[in-house]
Amino acid sequence: MRPWVFRTDDYGRSWTDVTGDLPPVGYAHVVREDPRNPELVYVGTELGIFASWTRGERWLDLRLGLPRVAVRDIFVHPRDNDLIIGTHGRSVFILDDLAPLQDLGRAVASEAWLFAPRQATRFEPWAARFRFDVGDAVFVGENPPYGAGLAFYLASGASSADGEEGSASDSVSVVITEASGDTVRVLRAARRAGITRVSWDLREQGADPPDDRAAYRFAASPPRVLPGEYRVSLDAGSATEAPESRTAPVVLDPRIDWSPDLEAQRRSLRRLYALGQRGAEAVRALDRITQQLDALDDRLAELTDGHPGGALRPAVDTLATQVDSLRESLARDESDRPASEAVLSRIQGLYGQISRSTNEPTGPQAEWAAAFERELEAVLDDVARVTDQEVPRLNRRVAEAGVPALGGG
Repeated sequence: MRPWVFRTDDYGRSWTDVTGDLPPVGYAHVVREDPRNPELVYVGTELGIFASWTRGERWLDLRLGLPRVAVRDIFVHPRDNDLIIGTHGRSVFILDDLAPLQDLGRAVASEAWLFAPRQATRFEPWAARFRFDVGDAVFVGENPPYGAGLAFYLASGASSADGEEGSASDSVSVVITEASGDTVRVLRAARRAGITRVSWDLREQGADPPDDRAAYRFAASPPRVLPGEYRVSLDAGSATEAPESRTAPVVLDPRIDWSPDLEAQRRSLRRLYALGQRGAEAVRALDRITQQLDALDDRLAELTDGHPGGALRPAVDTLATQVDSLRESLARDESDRPASEAVLSRIQGLYGQISRSTNEPTGPQAEWAAAFERELEAVLDDVARVTDQEVPRLNRRVAEAGVPALGGG
């Protein structure tokens, strides 16, 4: 039992054996020529799927994590350009977006290459009717990441000063810009040889939250971009010639059968997002002060009787109470009062409401946004008073008492 693959270049008058270096066991069940690159051929055998970029002169294993299973059929989707295979006993598998494989010949002839992205759809989940009554009756497979898939090729990977590959600090940037040239998003990826895929979730550049998102206090994602054409470029460092930039088209969910006002929606979301970031930064500043006050209180408790620093403990307690009160006004974690009363929670809730629409905010939503902004500004003024006046005042007293000072907010 071994595979046999033949090719004809004259419509069947003669045939050439191109079995070549395929594994010598397992039948060949299906052969397909790529519809966009006639040099690229796929073959499904008892041992998986293989591809040749030379019309069968040499074969490479294309399983990419696929188990050793018989591949009985191969189909390239004419719209999505995905590779779909049917297996014997292991269901259907899909390799998303064949552009990197179809254009690999030109890519490997370059030091760096950016593959043309396929059209991305800004899906609106609320455009479809949700079904909550089907239980386990619906089977769905794993979808590709939401947004635009971006792929690039590099001839060489990261290298450290001594020439060894794998330097974690060596990375590349995928830069997405609007037609005006303004940067929308910068994605970073580790520099490694070969093809790398990154996913753009169609959102603008936002803050970079810490690993612990619960500590961020405002975890909303940045607004999504508007439908249109964007430019994608690759920055692989000054030592690598930048490849040609590509167009990344973004279209609106085709199920939207009304006239949305996405520009007005984005203006409102940008405003709320900026408020949320300011509030989150204030929370982090207050948290830093709380940590420093706790450390200062511990130092004061260790002072000997009669040390002038001992008289500072009431002032430390007073400032800690002010900081706790301000923090509760912004965000709440361990509090008897509901988190929904904190202004950042309300801003994030309103942000979520507006983001689930496709139009400008309603009248009440606009009024809430204005009220939340006024409330936040008042709290931020009090935070600034603490960081700019109260902390320096306490630091002066600490210094006069000969105790190590409290750090700034």
